[in-house]
Amino acid sequence: MLSRSLRILLISANIVLLVFLICFDQNWGWFLLLPLAFLIFNFFRISSMWLSYRAYQRNDYNKMGMYLDDISFPSILNKKHKAKYYLLQGYRYARNEEEKAISFIEKSLSQGLSRNNDKAIAYGILATLYLGKEPSEKVYALIDKAEKNAETENIIKMVERIKTKVEQFYKE
Repeated sequence: MLSRSLRILLISANIVLLVFLICFDQNWGWFLLLPLAFLIFNFFRISSMWLSYRAYQRNDYNKMGMYLDDISFPSILNKKHKAKYYLLQGYRYARNEEEKAISFIEKSLSQGLSRNNDKAIAYGILATLYLGKEPSEKVYALIDKAEKNAETENIIKMVERIKTKVEQFYKE
């Protein structure tokens, strides 16, 4: 995926080339409008979403937040990207604003996360956010869902850590 600076550079170069070709009466210059429109549309629609997910995978949460802030209209994202957007926003707010985080993660699950690992992360985060707020049965049900959806070793370990944390919480 292209960085934000490179995407802006490509769009700018395309605009300059388009203006140059049109000014010198090169009729085929109009064909640059389609790739330009595509670049601009994806710049505002999808690219920031992909970059925020990559930042999340690299544990760079400051960049993730910056890229998520670049998404002005999450409503224009397709269902798959919208679900991931809400998951990342929920993860972002999980430490500071729990109610906001719960709302975002529930939206991500209702949008239909496409990857099982993403579902496992969402259920695991919800379980930790519900500690002490919801009945223990609901928390353990969320952990069971997280365990069923966890596929990779990292996610399985994360779910095990959450399960241990929940068990310690309810022992007290």
